Amino acid sequence: MPLDCCYEHVGLCPGRGCLRSGSTRRGSPRPWRRRRSDGGCVRPGLDVGKESLTVCRRNPGPRSRRLAETRTFKTTTGALRLMCDWLVEESVSLAAMESTSAYWKPPAYCPGEVMEVWLLIAAHMKAVPGRKSDVRDAEWTAQLLEHGLLTPSFVPPPPIRRLRLLTRYRVQLMGDRTRDVTRLELMLEDASIKLSSVASSLTTVSARAMLAAMIDGQSDPLQLAELARGRMRVKIPELGQALEGHFDVHHALLARALEGHFDVHHALLARALLRRLDLVEQALAELDATTPRRAGRGSIS
Repeated sequence: MPLDCCYEHVGLCPGRGCLRSGSTRRGSPRPWRRRRSDGGCVRPGLDVGKESLTVCRRNPGPRSRRLAETRTFKTTTGALRLMCDWLVEESVSLAAMESTSAYWKPPAYCPGEVMEVWLLIAAHMKAVPGRKSDVRDAEWTAQLLEHGLLTPSFVPPPPIRRLRLLTRYRVQLMGDRTRDVTRLELMLEDASIKLSSVASSLTTVSARAMLAAMIDGQSDPLQLAELARGRMRVKIPELGQALEGHFDVHHALLARALEGHFDVHHALLARALLRRLDLVEQALAELDATTPRRAGRGSIS
């Protein structure tokens, strides 16, 4: 049956609609009532929370009606297995849920082994008119899915999910390191040490060597400036002036703690980078194994 997009979305855009013989007035608040449901298939809707989720299963009833059956499950792995068994009883092959923070992931991944799960955007569901305030979220999702008014979002496969988690973790580590550098710079400003005005970064080899000497008790700015390496040595006169201040024991205590954070961040970032390279190599190997090869000139295909 061809789909008339103008007729499908009656009421979504004011002034756009079409009247047919036997149909209701233009702009009817419930356009999904005129669409044919998906036979006798059961299309459940899920309302996901942090500790529990509500599942509405609309079973076929008398006179082509649907009987809503709603249950609430916990979001633990065992409870999710029970939910899957309950849905499999009616040969459910498709379910839908809204994307709620990160709480949608366990309910979406668990049934994905036995059925297809659609991840929905809440704004798209709100754009469909006709919802009553007394209808539960799970039941409303089931009705929209049953009448074909929902579009799924992209849910990446497991290899991409692992790479995405690792990449986000690395970005967070880099943000933590940047915040620690800012804290160190503010602490040195409190001690009237203008090292950040001369050095390109407080994490360079020369800057960290000077900070280590200051933590150990060295207070002579000229001797601290002599610790500069490489291209920083041309700035020794400027460093001698920038390193003159009142760096006391309290500043040394804070600087030692921040220096320890730098070492931890460096080790974690290196480990995350190596793991990321391993995941990329595995993905490329799987892609190479599944990609058909072209026959050479002298080969017989």
